[in-house]
Amino acid sequence: MRVKTYRGKSAAAVLAQIKKELGNDAIILSNKSVREDGRSVCEIMAAIEIPAKESTPETAQETPSGSRRQKDDTVVQPSSAPHFEGENDWRREWAQIKGMLLGLAGQKADFTSLTPRQRQALDYLESEGVDMRIIMSMFSCLRADPGMSVLDALGSLVPTRPMTDATSRRIHVLTGPSGSGKTTCILSLALNIRRADPGAKICLINADDPNGKGRLILKHYAELSGVAYRDVFCADDLKNITANTRYDFILIDTPALPKGSKVDELLDNFGIRGTRDTAIHLTLSPLYAPAQCSHYLENYCSSMTTDIMWTKLDEACSFGTLVNVGEATGLPIATLSYGPGVRETATQFTAMDIWKMLFKHEMPAAPSVRRTAKAAA
Repeated sequence: MRVKTYRGKSAAAVLAQIKKELGNDAIILSNKSVREDGRSVCEIMAAIEIPAKESTPETAQETPSGSRRQKDDTVVQPSSAPHFEGENDWRREWAQIKGMLLGLAGQKADFTSLTPRQRQALDYLESEGVDMRIIMSMFSCLRADPGMSVLDALGSLVPTRPMTDATSRRIHVLTGPSGSGKTTCILSLALNIRRADPGAKICLINADDPNGKGRLILKHYAELSGVAYRDVFCADDLKNITANTRYDFILIDTPALPKGSKVDELLDNFGIRGTRDTAIHLTLSPLYAPAQCSHYLENYCSSMTTDIMWTKLDEACSFGTLVNVGEATGLPIATLSYGPGVRETATQFTAMDIWKMLFKHEMPAAPSVRRTAKAAA
């Protein structure tokens, strides 16, 4: 992004120059009057979300002092704010500025127009790490419709599509960063399929590091449960397996992305396409910091991604990340996973289970508990 400080005889002249040079999308960061050579000068700092390395317009002329003088005698002083050449750096600076602006918007918002219960809920969501932009969006919805509940407003931001019937897709591809729980989710998914269809022929595929720990776990489970196991290294290997009609279900564990890569490149390397018969799940954990989570979404989220599997929920101290990611991606939550085991990983849930976890830190009931309660009823 570019941040500049403009000086001129009047605010109107300076604003006209800002609009001419930066356009209508420019954001005013500060506006004040300063004394220069015994006279009052208007000084305005403005910013625009473009790479800082972009060259300045040719209409600017250098002055001996190092500032640039425009044709209308408005002086553009070099900004005291640091300039970054890298894309990630200017994105980070712009995010900080947006955070400050949202904070100011929050201070100006009249939360007294909401009911005490609504205000308490929004305060709690902010303490859980829900992004201020989402808080302000919910505030606008609640103020426009006083009868709307907080859960209704949240439900429109966090879609859910529980994977209660994994047998609706033949191929399941799990993507995500290293340590996000892909291997555990694959085993849990295999157990759910086996529970729903005891005679199903399942193939576990390791597309990850052939010397990694995940490979040993998958192979060990396959040997114990009598399901097929294969290692694949390229698109041809995977094509030969998926074309084999003897397998009813194929579950694929993918590697973490190399630095600078995108998930589409990984899927292309293995010839994976998003089809009606293929589900591509993104595994994430609420343990990631906001910046880390944004980085993973930028690299691992694809137009082919079907849904999100949340893992390691029992290790988290807050769950606002679920709301932030749901709103940012629009992807439904398919799985809630927690606990050290595989069999008791909670994969069946309702939207109310998410709200209980968010507001009460109450984990969803394990599958065996749900089955027992259902049988007793």
